[in-house]
Amino acid sequence: MPAGKKLQGMTCQLASTAIVVVIGTTFLFGYNMVVINNPKLVIQEFYNSSYASRTGEPMSDSLFLTLWSLTAAIYSIGILTASFLTGILADRFGRKKVMLMNSSTVLVGCLLMGLSKTANSFEMIIVGRLVFGMSAGFASVATIYFMEISPRHLRGAMGGLYEFGFASSMLISQILGLPDVFGNASLWPLLLCMTAFTSAFQLIVLPFCPESPRYLLCREKKEAEALEAMKFFRATKNPEDLKEELEELRIESESQTQETMSFLQIMRNTTLRKALFVSFAVHLSLQLGGVIPVLYFSTHLFNRTGMKNSESAYASLGIGFVKIIMNLFSMFALEKFGRRFPLLIGIGGQAVMLILLTTTMHDNFMSNPTVQTLAIVFTITFIAFNTFGPATICFMITAELFQENARPTAVSVSFVVNFTANFIVGMTFLPLMAVIGSYIFLIYAVFSIMLFIYIFINLPETRDRPIEEIVNEFRPKSERVDMAKLYEMRNKPGENADNPLMEKGTAATDGSPSAPLRTKSGVDGDGPRERTDSNTSSMRSRSGSSADRRYSLHRRMSLQGTPC
Repeated sequence: MPAGKKLQGMTCQLASTAIVVVIGTTFLFGYNMVVINNPKLVIQEFYNSSYASRTGEPMSDSLFLTLWSLTAAIYSIGILTASFLTGILADRFGRKKVMLMNSSTVLVGCLLMGLSKTANSFEMIIVGRLVFGMSAGFASVATIYFMEISPRHLRGAMGGLYEFGFASSMLISQILGLPDVFGNASLWPLLLCMTAFTSAFQLIVLPFCPESPRYLLCREKKEAEALEAMKFFRATKNPEDLKEELEELRIESESQTQETMSFLQIMRNTTLRKALFVSFAVHLSLQLGGVIPVLYFSTHLFNRTGMKNSESAYASLGIGFVKIIMNLFSMFALEKFGRRFPLLIGIGGQAVMLILLTTTMHDNFMSNPTVQTLAIVFTITFIAFNTFGPATICFMITAELFQENARPTAVSVSFVVNFTANFIVGMTFLPLMAVIGSYIFLIYAVFSIMLFIYIFINLPETRDRPIEEIVNEFRPKSERVDMAKLYEMRNKPGENADNPLMEKGTAATDGSPSAPLRTKSGVDGDGPRERTDSNTSSMRSRSGSSADRRYSLHRRMSLQGTPC
């Protein structure tokens, strides 16, 4: 780690901004995903009565099944659609503006949901679910915002807030959806549009919070505004307190172009492709680990243990409480032990629980009361491991693996992979369980073990490390830079800029780590590349000051165009 003054900690301004985003952006994700589960019977009755009042005959079983399946599945379709657009919008309009636009989108969905009963239209619920799904996809921009406004040593805790908002909103949705609260024939429309209040709150309060300083400087090149944003989040009026952090961002900003990297550009780059595959693996460890069957079909699973429907609903609430507790514990562990340890413990633990569930959920043993109790314990323990590792870390790790001009695309594509797997697992669980029974959990256990091995081998530790160090881990060993020497030379103002160590460095005109400064042979690992960067030319002409020499060193040693 570079020498220098320690970054500011959690300030009141940073915490209050995080709370606003959790309430206004991440809350809607989990709430709208499961809000139709508890009042399912009364909403299904509305579908039938609405159809019968218009056609004069009851809805057929096949049509009802198709419409209800569409109501559940269209949420994921909305997420996938929006996830493709999130990166583009986040770079075009900024992180904060996308969250504000998303709040307006949620209000449209709430209007459709709230008026569906008055209009006697179940179609409005289906369209509203699509809008809610799109808003959940756009909500992924919060993971980028959390990472970019946080000091390096708080990235883990701040990133974990996304899962906290998701888990807490799911629990609140389950509580409000109970028949004694809002999950009844008269109040279910209000239940479905509850996120209108959280979105309105964000529309009112978030405009008073600054845009990400990294976005302002690295993307918009607005240094004065970036400085003001940093003063706000670090709770200081003295620019000297931010000198080192701002200088680091400034240098890194000047070493990249403003062009946003596309998915194809990332895939063509060896280093970025490896980082992206690691991100995919972490996201898949959540979905292919079997969390969807436990969350979506928890009532069904508890019924298999002999519980009544009413008892299963309250047992599902227990799962929600476990998720919140383990998420808070994970946020602490992320800063104490790093990312790898909690993630691997979580994946390994969930694999063990899945193997145990294969046995305890088997039809030959389910009649035994002791086995039934063990099945419930293993289910809840599975959720604990899953939340401690994959569920918390997958939503924040991607933003730590990429520089600013590749980060939005990488986050968007990772969310697409996540919810594609979510959709596939959700659609196949019940049919597969009907055929192979509890052995379905063994399939998820195998996936967990495979992903455990891949992540163990390929994921570097990211806690409290600059992005340039993290990216260095993904490079081929022969091309890795000695970061200790880099920091040592960077802090020596009188060091000659022509030091031979710099011949090993790379810098990117396109923001990618495989666009290195030409070596003596004029060829890099991916083929010939000419360097005509105007910044580099100008820096060569400014060799008089030590600051210029440090800039030249940093630029030639840069691993990605910007480690912002």
